[in-house]
Amino acid sequence: MNKTEELLQFIAQNTRMGADNVTDILDKVKDPELLEVLEGQRKGYVALHEEVLKMLKEAHVEEEEPQLIPKMAAFIALQWNTMADKSTTHIAQLLIEGGTMGAVDITRHINDSQEASAEAKHLAQRLLNFEEGSIDKFKQFL
Repeated sequence: MNKTEELLQFIAQNTRMGADNVTDILDKVKDPELLEVLEGQRKGYVALHEEVLKMLKEAHVEEEEPQLIPKMAAFIALQWNTMADKSTTHIAQLLIEGGTMGAVDITRHINDSQEASAEAKHLAQRLLNFEEGSIDKFKQFL
């Protein structure tokens, strides 16, 4: 697999998992403003995911299935961390922490993908900007 395909596969997994994680947390959120921000984030992940799928298709590459262990670990961590505290502040903190880890991971992949196509790197940068923007939006709920 070349660097472009690797980066696109990473973006596909990241955006799918992001949308899934937001969907998993929606039923725990009571604050209507936070719900609105989360729905916007979910839509953003879905839009980026659709875009990366189009790029993979143009490259004649199929999307890899998401890795089950990270997906399950994220779900279990979410359930555990919201079991005792479902407050808006706590959920915002969890979202900021998760988003920060995601931003670090995206940055690492961008830096490791210098040989990837300009289009793939641009999409990865857009994902990073989206993640950082989401973190900033969640800060108002702390």
